[in-house]
Amino acid sequence: NVLEQMFYLTVEVREAGENSEAALLDTSLISSGVGFAGPCDGMFMLSIPVDLATSMAVDFLGVSTEMLSSEQITGTVKEMVNMLAGSTLGAYAPESAFDLHIPELIAAPQRTKSDSEPDNSILLLIETPGNRMVLRLDITGNGNITASTGA
Repeated sequence: NVLEQMFYLTVEVREAGENSEAALLDTSLISSGVGFAGPCDGMFMLSIPVDLATSMAVDFLGVSTEMLSSEQITGTVKEMVNMLAGSTLGAYAPESAFDLHIPELIAAPQRTKSDSEPDNSILLLIETPGNRMVLRLDITGNGNITASTGA
């Protein structure tokens, strides 16, 4: 809903495997993450191709491509992951309070875990006409969130 209402995108969201992130490696990406704390703790990470991020920033900010700065593009991606996180957490636990951290650019949407640590990750492939992005949710504290997101 967030991507359709705020960025005018028609999207198809589906749960994806680890190879979904690898499929984007040959593309120039912008990745942003936002941590959260509350009934469960974790981080949302969004990886999006630069050309799609640019197009979305143009629509979101209502400016032409020529007037758009790289800071506006990265700022739009950070705001996008922030809105996706807020929407998802609000749908997951509407009566709970979550503390969303400040969104940041991240080098890569990778998470390392030990063999003894359970995999509390959800990886979603978000397909748009002609492009795709990956949203990853890692739960690092108590709690469990299912793949029902506000994307």
